[in-house]
Amino acid sequence: TQTGQEVRTFSVNSGVNDAAFSPDGKYVLTGNADKAASLWDMQTGKEVRRYTGHAYSVEGVAFSPDGKYIVTGSDDQTAKLWDVETGNNLRTYSGHSDVVYDVAFSPDGKYVVTGSYDTTALLWDALSPSNPPQFIGHTDIVGSAIFSPDDRYVLITSDDKTTSLWDSQSGQELRTFTAQTNGIPSGVFSSDGKHILTADSDNTAKVWDVATGKELRIYTFAGITGLLSSALFSSDGKYIITVEDPPRARLWDAQTVRQIREFGAVGAVFSPDSKYVLTYGATEAKLLDISTCKEVRTFVGHGGEVNYGVFSADGKWIVATSFDKTAILWDAASGKEVRQFVGHAAPLSSAVLSPDDKYVLTSSSDGTARLWDAATGQELRRFADEGVSTADFSHDGKWVLTGGGGSNGVGVVKLWQVDYHDAVRTLCARVLWDFNDDERAQFEIKDKEPTCPNK
Repeated sequence: TQTGQEVRTFSVNSGVNDAAFSPDGKYVLTGNADKAASLWDMQTGKEVRRYTGHAYSVEGVAFSPDGKYIVTGSDDQTAKLWDVETGNNLRTYSGHSDVVYDVAFSPDGKYVVTGSYDTTALLWDALSPSNPPQFIGHTDIVGSAIFSPDDRYVLITSDDKTTSLWDSQSGQELRTFTAQTNGIPSGVFSSDGKHILTADSDNTAKVWDVATGKELRIYTFAGITGLLSSALFSSDGKYIITVEDPPRARLWDAQTVRQIREFGAVGAVFSPDSKYVLTYGATEAKLLDISTCKEVRTFVGHGGEVNYGVFSADGKWIVATSFDKTAILWDAASGKEVRQFVGHAAPLSSAVLSPDDKYVLTSSSDGTARLWDAATGQELRRFADEGVSTADFSHDGKWVLTGGGGSNGVGVVKLWQVDYHDAVRTLCARVLWDFNDDERAQFEIKDKEPTCPNK
């Protein structure tokens, strides 16, 4: 760069269409007309590795920011992701209808953007499947869908009387637990993720081993007068809460299966530290101290029946939903209302706080799940899908899981990325135009302002 003199020549038998330096400056990557990409040693000028697999000429090449991966674009209308060291093709991105002439990674290496002569630029999750998996297999409406504590699995309950376990990365169904219930069965993970607790309308709950699928224990709850609809463990494993229909919740000793207390409520959950129980119903939620069995706080503000309530991961906040089409966030210690989330067109069915407490996720019978800023109450993003009845965050906060049922009655669970802002900024840097309506819809961008203001 100082003298302008030629330092090294990299000899390619065919033409070279593109070239890129590795982040550490030790290598050069070329995209060749012979359908391959070549990695060259900067010091010796020798070819170190070839990446073959495209059907036609390679037009664009790029290194990931950490130098571990490369992406290539080709006349065969695809882009490919490769492991630099092994030369293995890790992923093929198919979706363009013409030559892929330009490729790039986002600065954090999470995304790949491809530009094509078909006049479109497409954004891809670099190391995940081209499209997040959908968990399709249930024959009726999905009642709940939750991540395991380590995010490896997804547990789904359905009106088809089954609870199923899925691989969250591949979307493959691993195991099915069949119930005798007259309604949607219940299924939850233990706090360590090793066990699943299912509830059945014969007033029993079963503990299953996640790894083997074996039934480990059956709980029989004497004294339940309705149909058991759900059961869950406290995080320390000492207690169980059951909910039945007609609405009633009961607190049990997990070892002796002795009933400790019952509540007139449509639902109940434990606090993360297992010291409290939150019950909800009518137009309010109540906090009970387990050690004293005394009510310590009441949370009011809803104008309709409260149908769902949950603690934040740190136990500092409580969020509840209602048939009044709103969700309310309260301070758990003071009982003070912090914020309302208003905008759904129909009653809500669930709400949950993100692991970092920055966001609130709600689901509604209006067919949407919505992401809200917990600090301002502003709606940030909308995950639209037919018949959304449940939504959950992954434990790393990067993914949203929605579940429900389509018009054909088949239960569908979908995985969505929470934060797409870095990806959109990367895409804006590569394209020569602002997003059109279809592209804005792809990322669920609802505001009317320009997405790429400088285009």
